[in-house]
Amino acid sequence: MSRFDSLALILLVVPLALAPGCACDGPRATELCDVGACGAHGSGICTGGRLTCSCDVGYSGARCDACATGYVLEAGECVEEEEPPPPCDAGLPFPCDESEARPTVVYAPPRFRAVRVPLIAGAESQASTAYGVNAVGQIAGTARAVMAAGGIRWFAFRFDEASGIVDVGGDAAITTSGLAINDDGLVTGSATWANGPDRAFVSDGESFEDVGLELGANVYSLGTSINDEGQIAAECEIESAYRICRYTPGTGWDLFEPGGGFALADDGTLVGLANELETSGFVRDDGGLVEIGPRSIFETMPRAISGNGRYVVALQTRPTATEPFGTALWIDRESDEPPIVIGDVDGRPLRDLYSQPWGVNDDGFAVGSGHDEHGQDAAWLFDPRRGEIMRLDALTELPGDDWRIQDARAIGDAGHIAATTTDPVTAESVALLLVPLDWPEIDRPPATPAAGPHEYDVIAMQDGQDGAPGSIALGMTASGDVLLSSAFRTEVGADRMRGAWWRDGELSFLDDPSGEWVVSRTSRSGTIAGSVWVRDEFSDLRTWMPFTHEGSAQLAPHLLAEGVAHAFGYDVDAAGEVLIECLLDAGPSACVRTGDGAWHALFVGQPFAMSEDGVVVGARADDAVIVAAGTLTPLELGAGATASAISDDGRYVAGVYGHAFVYDRTRELFDWLPDVAGDPATSGRVVPLAVNDEGVVVGTASGTDGHPFAFRYDPQEGELVRLDTRAGDTELVLREARDIDARGAIVANGVEPDGTERGVVLMPRD
Repeated sequence: MSRFDSLALILLVVPLALAPGCACDGPRATELCDVGACGAHGSGICTGGRLTCSCDVGYSGARCDACATGYVLEAGECVEEEEPPPPCDAGLPFPCDESEARPTVVYAPPRFRAVRVPLIAGAESQASTAYGVNAVGQIAGTARAVMAAGGIRWFAFRFDEASGIVDVGGDAAITTSGLAINDDGLVTGSATWANGPDRAFVSDGESFEDVGLELGANVYSLGTSINDEGQIAAECEIESAYRICRYTPGTGWDLFEPGGGFALADDGTLVGLANELETSGFVRDDGGLVEIGPRSIFETMPRAISGNGRYVVALQTRPTATEPFGTALWIDRESDEPPIVIGDVDGRPLRDLYSQPWGVNDDGFAVGSGHDEHGQDAAWLFDPRRGEIMRLDALTELPGDDWRIQDARAIGDAGHIAATTTDPVTAESVALLLVPLDWPEIDRPPATPAAGPHEYDVIAMQDGQDGAPGSIALGMTASGDVLLSSAFRTEVGADRMRGAWWRDGELSFLDDPSGEWVVSRTSRSGTIAGSVWVRDEFSDLRTWMPFTHEGSAQLAPHLLAEGVAHAFGYDVDAAGEVLIECLLDAGPSACVRTGDGAWHALFVGQPFAMSEDGVVVGARADDAVIVAAGTLTPLELGAGATASAISDDGRYVAGVYGHAFVYDRTRELFDWLPDVAGDPATSGRVVPLAVNDEGVVVGTASGTDGHPFAFRYDPQEGELVRLDTRAGDTELVLREARDIDARGAIVANGVEPDGTERGVVLMPRD
């Protein structure tokens, strides 16, 4: 069995029903349908008795009779929706000038239309999965078709809008699976044979070559990637051991170290797993094997490399809130910056969700899949210009509102994406070609921040266990104790994170030998909020429950209120009331559990933070909100606004509405944060994570080069400051600032040159 789990195909085959309005089945199955079949704003193709509509730009729905996301109906036509006039760019120390509107975002996210891969000729029904894409908009994948003449056909395919679907699997193999495609349309993957194991192949749709046969009829090989020179990265099993291997046309196979090759650049540089390396991840070029990935107890598994060899995306097998474990890394090989954790599909604070990267193009745009807050599969796009991960569902014109993109395996240099969804009617998997509507011109000059005076001393927290490097700082108490999540190895050899306190230069751990209690934040008095995944010993079902912990008390979850399916502890105030994201029938909601054990639902939406006196901030679907003394107050910014941080005294609220802001509740004034270049039209992401009682904001931002950095913003100064340019005596690259107290001390997280994550405290020198 190969470790390359993209071949784990679970394809459901259900006969397709005849779609209403499909009048061109039978001998005319590939002709255009009647104009009216897909409405006035679409055209259709009938294949095997099923109508597929291709909608005009701005329209969506099964019959192209609805407006797509970002469009509204005006005078009977779907037109692009205009952004509402934003609040004025008012600084807290200055009066608000209504004549100066907040500028629009420089880098708008790309948008796509989805093209469904049709049935192969002669099929009654078909399930398909897309795995590869090239720069000219062709995708490669695998399909399993139920044929009208009888039997099942499992084949590798190539698809584009002009030529349709083409079986590239040849006639000799029993089954074929297409995993990758180059710009010349050559497809590679694996073929199953009657006389031996699966072997790598290459095919252009007319000629099929069993290239794995050169290794021997009884040698297993799997073609995972193919470059524009026709070279193939592969995993080969030689004498019962997996080897890194590469096939070159005219030369044959090169066999390297034990492991597996998952992808290769146009110059033949390989990435994959090498058994002999500490991180397991490797890059292999003419200079030999080079370790890649952060120094950690968690394995790094490179999944893809861009054609120009600059960018690599990898899976780091660290614990996450949903199984299987793993989070996505983005690596720029031409930069001195360590790898970037690019987050999960929902960008949830305080808990990571499983996120698997699969592809990256020459400009650093990456795609992958993972879990949303409900544990459901969801596909994502990472935009390095914005430093942001986005759900592909929200960026794509889909056949209907109930369609969801669950997987994205590759992205081409022109922005085309190989994706897969599930038909909500038939429950079949369906391969999609995502065609960019407005792929951007890429011009990202490298960020060159100027160093300022050293304003902070850096105090780094040590490792919690020998051989288990890494820690993440989460918050600080009034006495200066820091709450951490620290890497460790359990007695049974599992790699986990567990809560710990850093006090007076020493670490003390929570009584959590299995690493099951996920700490989130601390109050200034030292009460911890968090979550635990509790397993029912009878049903073996797991449920997320919140907890609070103080002093030396035994860890124990809070029992869920009636009607709550799951609950995550986010924050806690001075009285011990805990802010919770609770899953109710109405959807994810903000809840509070009071000291007497009572639960109160505040609003349907996302909670983010809680002040020391119990004021809650978060986001509903229509606006950012504040809940104080039982009263909910919208910030009146609009849909998409979030309030992500609040000061201890409840006066200042920080968040994002297109741009980052800090809001003074006493004076009812907004201050819109600039980016690191001083430009109010923020080209990089700026995300506030904490704000203190003076209105000083800290968080994480991205420069024009796509690399994140920790920042501080003081409204009295009006400048966004990169903290790594003001911190002395450290080689750490500071990536985010999580907390700031009344003294101005900052809890931050950085990365060492070898990739080790490290929590730090930045103490003001004055």
